[in-house]
Amino acid sequence: MYRNDREVELPLMRVLTGIRNFGYTFQAAIFDIMDNSIVAGAKRISVFIEAEEVATKNMKKIIIVDDGCGMNLDEMYNALFLGSPTSNYDDNSLSKYGFGLKSAGLSLANTVAVISRKNRNENWKKSVISWNEFEQMNQYVVDEDVEIGEEEKYLENLGEGTIVILEDLLNINRINADKAHVILKKGAGITFHRFIEEDKLVISINKDEVEAADPLFCELSGNEFSKYNGREPVSFWKKDCIIPINAEKKAKAVVKAILLPCPPVYEKEGKKTEINKKYGLTKQNIGFYIYRNRRLIKQGVTLGLITRRQETYPVRIRIDLDSRCDSFINLDVKKTELYFTDDFLEKLSERVMPFINRAVELWPEVQKKGGEENKTVSDLLHDRSNKLLEKISPVDCDPQTLEIKQVQKEIETKIEQFKKEYPTEKNIIDEIRKRNGKRVIAVDDLENGMLWKPSIGDDDSNKVIVLLSRAHPFYTKIYQKLVPGSDAVVVLDALFLNMAMAEMGISSLDVSKLAKIFKRLRQSVSYQLSNFIDLKIESDEETGVDEAD
Repeated sequence: MYRNDREVELPLMRVLTGIRNFGYTFQAAIFDIMDNSIVAGAKRISVFIEAEEVATKNMKKIIIVDDGCGMNLDEMYNALFLGSPTSNYDDNSLSKYGFGLKSAGLSLANTVAVISRKNRNENWKKSVISWNEFEQMNQYVVDEDVEIGEEEKYLENLGEGTIVILEDLLNINRINADKAHVILKKGAGITFHRFIEEDKLVISINKDEVEAADPLFCELSGNEFSKYNGREPVSFWKKDCIIPINAEKKAKAVVKAILLPCPPVYEKEGKKTEINKKYGLTKQNIGFYIYRNRRLIKQGVTLGLITRRQETYPVRIRIDLDSRCDSFINLDVKKTELYFTDDFLEKLSERVMPFINRAVELWPEVQKKGGEENKTVSDLLHDRSNKLLEKISPVDCDPQTLEIKQVQKEIETKIEQFKKEYPTEKNIIDEIRKRNGKRVIAVDDLENGMLWKPSIGDDDSNKVIVLLSRAHPFYTKIYQKLVPGSDAVVVLDALFLNMAMAEMGISSLDVSKLAKIFKRLRQSVSYQLSNFIDLKIESDEETGVDEAD
């Protein structure tokens, strides 16, 4: 029940103190304010940092100017009032809670002023909130239609738009102005790089224009992951991967995986350090880059799926979210932290672990061959098996009489059906062609996380072959620990090739029906093997250094 004798008035200053102490960094606070400029449709955002005229040259005042749609007095009041009560945010808006301008501004300064107008026919208007006035009046108030002072110099050549001025900076934020300039320029380049690249947004810090810095280097990446030689960025998927979050709300995550160059490939050319610097191949940059409505929220996080070590330095994975996902992720007010559900992380793991595992495998491969077109580690691993298994063919064994009969001809009579029910992706076809005549072929990845899959060779003989996924944990943690060409490798290769031939032989009775049953069986066994290996076998983890060796 509700008791009438209880205190109903909020302790204002305690609440405001909590709001100003949300945990903003200097950079995060400025970027939160800049989000409002982007929401207002700004084409240019200029940040000015005024310094004290003393030896330390610490910041004295921060001014953010934009040429967006601007505001009238009522809209300015709404923007400065807690929660922005009359605001309605679009689906692609960077704003969310209606706290950004106030919480970010007050985390840096005691006074937050806004000057704005909607068109050239109106006069500029100024409104202010002040921490000192809150304390004196014990009331949250917005001082409206304040006289414009020396800030007028920032209005020159600005038709409409908004200026935010942070004054009376808190002592903790009185950092060196030159240092603040560097921090903001570098941070804005990556945080807003997609707006700079795609919308031609111009951002400047003290008239120094910010350059876009895409951490995935998407414009440089090719689509032939199977041809990765350690020299250029490549995309893992030809099309971005879609992970549903909530079907009813049409909420989804769009995931892109990029593998950057491997610096040791450039060792002989003396360009290793140059490549490290160009692509930012450091330990803290490994991992996931999470965007909300194209704005970077988190960078270089592992989400518990990536180990920071030498082999994962080139791994970059982008996760794109939009406003429809807001109800299903935990996004903080600062828009610098978010948390996913266990269900989503499980789905994400299923999609990206093949990429991560393959990236780990490729590091020593490309390092060993120095970018040259020699035999891969996988080719060497199965070389002896392919010589020994070259002439075997599928057979059928009658369980009653144990009579053995050849079934290659039966397969050949239904070869078109087999090719239809056992389709091969283009990049895998390329790998099969490169290894013409081989019976055991390791490929980048197989659909649905499968370890093996039967296929038909590309040498016009219609021989049954077996494809093994280099991304599967069984391959990375069992196969690759074995000596290339050893008896153990030959036995495993013979086992998988014979399972592939047995499947094809049995499926020849009713290809369309039995192929689907065997596919589910392979998928189930591959999944169980993956879980077993991840749980039972501890892989050696190397500690990374600050630069890719």
